[in-house]
Amino acid sequence: MPSPEVAPALPVPLVRLRIGAWSALTPHGAVTETAEGSKARKQVFKPDKAILHPSGYPAHAGIVDPLDLAATGHAAGTRLRAPRVMAMLAAILDDLHAQQGSLVRREDGPVSVYWLAPDAISGDEAQGAVFARAWQQSAWRDIAYVLQAMRAGEAHLFSVLSSLQSGIGQPGVACTIIVGADSLLDPEELAPALALGQVFSNSAPQGYIPAEGAGGIVLWNPDRAPEQVWANAAILGPVSIMQGAATHAAVRSVMSAAITASGMDAADIAHVVSDADHRPHASMAVVAAMQQVLAGLDPLEQRLSPMESAGSFGIAADLVHLALAVELASEKPALALGTTGGQCAGVVVMPA
Repeated sequence: MPSPEVAPALPVPLVRLRIGAWSALTPHGAVTETAEGSKARKQVFKPDKAILHPSGYPAHAGIVDPLDLAATGHAAGTRLRAPRVMAMLAAILDDLHAQQGSLVRREDGPVSVYWLAPDAISGDEAQGAVFARAWQQSAWRDIAYVLQAMRAGEAHLFSVLSSLQSGIGQPGVACTIIVGADSLLDPEELAPALALGQVFSNSAPQGYIPAEGAGGIVLWNPDRAPEQVWANAAILGPVSIMQGAATHAAVRSVMSAAITASGMDAADIAHVVSDADHRPHASMAVVAAMQQVLAGLDPLEQRLSPMESAGSFGIAADLVHLALAVELASEKPALALGTTGGQCAGVVVMPA
């Protein structure tokens, strides 16, 4: 007899946060290009001669190109993770500043920043040094900030958002920046996974495709900052999280809980953005859940999964997908789903 399905508790946030700025950078390009490329299913990963399987043939990879590595003092072709992460962070920060930097600057005190750092860049000192260089290369360089250190393995976007909505994080802060970037292209770092057949190839079709990406948002609390001065802001619904594997039942429960908690009906949702990749089983749970919860949506036309055509964005995946959901929610709500990292999570983004 199957065990009864356990639904995630419906969250009731103390703070209804707005997203005042958003940005993403993937092998497809910026937010708009990534959305268009995902809809068209354009494959941007290709055989990469810098990454070789043990037998010698190139691995498939998704690369952000061009990437201004010279600004951080590194060679244009470097595959080292830290320099590439720095360059992507600086690009995301510049984009966020161009959208709402003038408004953030009006706030008293330093800017609160959460950085979802890769596990390979762990420890407060290492994280602080890498982020400081990216900040200095960005348009925020003359603004003080307080970096909220995220311990390796615990940098989950949805958990951060849930804490902020519950007033656990920085309840007295009007604006919070959340950024993330990752690059999986370093041949030396990939060597163990390549040797174990964990990287995609003809002989390992269930392997992952190395790629890179970055995302960022500026959250603001309307109770602390005048709502009318923030143009193009989106409303972030309550986050729903269920720990454990992202089974069909878990995805369905999280999807339903996120929609209910947002006050929306299933018929209101116009798009689903998920982190499924090129492996068919990765998207089956999402598609099956959509067919039950969002029967009015076409899984082919109204579900975006950019990692299916661009490779893995690593720790930046959830931020990239959330930024895409905000981009798509200008007129109708969109649902962002995260199904990796040992948890299943979802949130509805609504037009303001």
